[in-house]
Amino acid sequence: MRIERLRVDYVRNLEDLEIEPASRLNLITGVNASGKTALLESMYLLARARSFRTHRIEDVIQHGRDELRVSAHIEHGEDGALVTGIERSRGKLLLRYHGQTIKTVSAHARRIPVVLMTPASHELVLGGPTARRHWLDWAMFHVKPEYLEAWRDYHRALRHRNAALKAQADLSTLEGFEQILARSGTLLTDARTAYLEALDKAFTAIAEGLWPDTPRIRLKPGWSGDLFTVLSTGRAGDREAGFSRQGPHRADVEFSVGPRALSACFSRGQCKLFVSLLVLAQAGVIEALSGEAPLLLLDDFAAELDRDANRVLLELLHAQRTQVFVTTTHWDGEWGLAGVDRVFHVERGKVRKVVE
Repeated sequence: MRIERLRVDYVRNLEDLEIEPASRLNLITGVNASGKTALLESMYLLARARSFRTHRIEDVIQHGRDELRVSAHIEHGEDGALVTGIERSRGKLLLRYHGQTIKTVSAHARRIPVVLMTPASHELVLGGPTARRHWLDWAMFHVKPEYLEAWRDYHRALRHRNAALKAQADLSTLEGFEQILARSGTLLTDARTAYLEALDKAFTAIAEGLWPDTPRIRLKPGWSGDLFTVLSTGRAGDREAGFSRQGPHRADVEFSVGPRALSACFSRGQCKLFVSLLVLAQAGVIEALSGEAPLLLLDDFAAELDRDANRVLLELLHAQRTQVFVTTTHWDGEWGLAGVDRVFHVERGKVRKVVE
């Protein structure tokens, strides 16, 4: 999938903005607060109907305006050339795709896969498991269509079981929820495991030789053994705790070198390089498993990376077959022209094409 033309109105300081990006590597330059990140945010809004910077849509809508609008002409491998768009206000969400109004965000988001890296993405390594589960679930959502339904079944049954535990419900009630949890939870875990195995392989192919030992990516499922047995034998402890202590909702993604977690042995800069490579590998795996290349959005690409790391990543970006959008505060000889298809400069919310 690629964007052929993008129009943005009233996303932060952007209005009456229209660009025609290249099909491969697009570089977006400008000083801080010029609107570079807002341009990436607009594409993310188009794909996910939400911002990656805030949960408050009123913070994204330009001051003095009632709503924001983002639309695009895209080339979609499955549907061909089409138009899609979003209108979002404080109380309204309108999604259109190929002339049709889309009723749910999930149905819309599945059509426009996106992979994002921001300056905060190192928290995927250094932060807690909730962010890693969220990151993993979004990837699974794009590569396995039945994953979303299993995820909903699991979390619905989990809420009911937790409520039943607190209410001291009878055995038959708990067993009913546990059967659903076991069935849907096993499907989730099998899918997560297969995806992370593919991601680990793709990451190794990209990163091998950059460190003495190549980091590995593995799933920690959140329980061990047969899930129904684990839930049924753990009822007493779960009643005392007031919640279900084991299952896919307790899963984590392990990033490690040998026996050590990356969070314990990698510097902040190394974590940034690891996540950057992870994002590139993830884009390739999503394309391989879903048949559709995602948009690749990289915000403040060069921050916290040394010259050698920047060189490695630039070479990999040049080789990407997917459409890539990269922001940076500067563009100099280190970037070069080789592989950079189009350069846009943003200043006070206005965009001009610099290089084609």
